[in-house]
Amino acid sequence: KLMEENKYGLVLFDFLMIETNGYVFLQQNKYNKYKAKMVLMTGYIISEIIDKCIEMGADGYLLKPFDKENLLNCLNEHLAKEKTE
Repeated sequence: KLMEENKYGLVLFDFLMIETNGYVFLQQNKYNKYKAKMVLMTGYIISEIIDKCIEMGADGYLLKPFDKENLLNCLNEHLAKEKTE
């Protein structure tokens, strides 16, 4: 609902969420109105999960636990891409 009501440039989402998972989230938001960048956060170091999320439209991922520097680098990278597109 928030994705429909707001304009986001970048969305960080966890693979495991209450009542859903990253696959469902990506499917529901595949054609989000504002083309927000979608970045997966996960503690699962399973390439099948990460690869499938990328195939489904995730623009990148962060492996948990991540530190402030990794988060800032990810945000800067994806927000910079948004400005050039």
